[in-house]
Amino acid sequence: MSESATWVASRIQDMENLHGTGLEQYLQGLTRNPRTREAQVAVEIRLYRMNRLLREWIYGTNPDSSASRDKYSLLLMHLVREVREIGFGSKETASAITSVLISLGFSDYIDNLVVPGSADDRALSFPFVKLVKSKTKTPIYEFMRVQEHPIVWQLQFFGQFMDRSMDSQADARVPFKPDAWQREVLDAIDQNMSLLVVGQCFIPDSEVEQSFMYL
Repeated sequence: MSESATWVASRIQDMENLHGTGLEQYLQGLTRNPRTREAQVAVEIRLYRMNRLLREWIYGTNPDSSASRDKYSLLLMHLVREVREIGFGSKETASAITSVLISLGFSDYIDNLVVPGSADDRALSFPFVKLVKSKTKTPIYEFMRVQEHPIVWQLQFFGQFMDRSMDSQADARVPFKPDAWQREVLDAIDQNMSLLVVGQCFIPDSEVEQSFMYL
């Protein structure tokens, strides 16, 4: 076992005796340790957090309530997104995250959100909770499935975590960094092209005034 793997296993063993605020404070403290900048370490810590959330949900009070489903699905998907951004994957991490997505009803997004296994398929230092039946590959805990369409759920609960980058770049024509489509609109105005504007629009007054000059 590598030095990093030994370090992670030791930290996880410590966390098994922590709960609630104590666990959250310990996890927060780990983020300040340089080892957590290693992709493999960062992913395993997040998977452990995911595992603890799942256990808390399954064995907690009213696990099938909408409040529980909304709370835990959001926390779990936030961690899934973080793991995807880190970009490290192994056979076990891919299997764990795939089982979470199946359980939440997000099977259609597995290819986009799961990092494939790499050559380094070291086992996790803890047993990840079983969420999917071995033979049928169907969820064990049906109450975990979100009730909304995945897109509706994302807009309703996951908006603050959505990637809002749309190729924003500085442009002297406006006092903010316009997205690619906004720069295309500005280019069209500069070329005296016609535009159909529906609803609120970012087009500055100077550009509108310029357009009227050609009427």
